Amino acid sequence: EQCGSEALTAADAKGCTLAHAAAKGQVDVLRLLAEKCGSGALTVADANGVTPAHGAAAYGHVVVLRFLAEQCGREALMATDAYGRTPAHLAADYGHVDVLCFLAEQCGSEALTAADAKGCTLAHAAAKGQVDVLRLLAEKCGSGALTVADANGVTPAHGAAAYGHVVVLRFLAEQCGREALMATDAYGRTPAHLAADYGHVDVLCFLAEQCGSEA
Repeated sequence: EQCGSEALTAADAKGCTLAHAAAKGQVDVLRLLAEKCGSGALTVADANGVTPAHGAAAYGHVVVLRFLAEQCGREALMATDAYGRTPAHLAADYGHVDVLCFLAEQCGSEALTAADAKGCTLAHAAAKGQVDVLRLLAEKCGSGALTVADANGVTPAHGAAAYGHVVVLRFLAEQCGREALMATDAYGRTPAHLAADYGHVDVLCFLAEQCGSEA
């Protein structure tokens, strides 16, 4: 009222708008922005290509994502940032299964099989400890989704070993067989190499238990 639409469209030093701030759960703010500035204000990307949909997915706000889809179309839910990540990648990273179910419902299996600019899938993101996400991927996309390698040949098993997540490795072995635990990347490294690199003795013990001394 006092400063005009400029007050509602201002971006900070990183390119984040009011819509980015409101994406953390403030649907009423997003509704106001849509009314005053148009739906385009809800899809503006920041300096890293991150949109409000990415933020909503990262924070686990299905209600925000639903509003964005209603206002801007389902394509808003598949936007990619500067690293090729979709909102689903961030939801997987933070373990928001409900968000992933909503994205799959709105956008189909493509939402769950998308890879970023380096070839990393949702399974790579979830390998940091989000077993429930991996379980969802196996149910919706098949166990093959859990062994896809990125551009460097790194699989989710490599990531789980590097981050020290035995529970993830156990799940991968159950779903994909022990051979998933012996996958080699583009440099010939197995998950055990990465576990050793980061000092995860418990991971090495598990790998030896599953694969024998060959691990």
